[in-house]
Amino acid sequence: MSHVANDPHRSPEEAEAEAPAHALHRVVFLVVGAGLVAAALALWAVPARHPDLPALMLFKLGLTAFMALGGLGLIGLSRARH
Repeated sequence: MSHVANDPHRSPEEAEAEAPAHALHRVVFLVVGAGLVAAALALWAVPARHPDLPALMLFKLGLTAFMALGGLGLIGLSRARH
């Protein structure tokens, strides 16, 4: 069965019982997503100890992309669905 909020087969009591859990998930996703995006940006604010190592810069770029995309994905999931 679908977990859509406007599911005609669910009673209003079921939808109301799940509302606090969905709100908690949305807040957690938003906080973790914002933290990942902030960490991705902060990674470049810290000066590199060995800027002459291209492998380290490539790893830093990959980690930044992973954290930024993951954070934006979580922020997108935290938005209320209409």
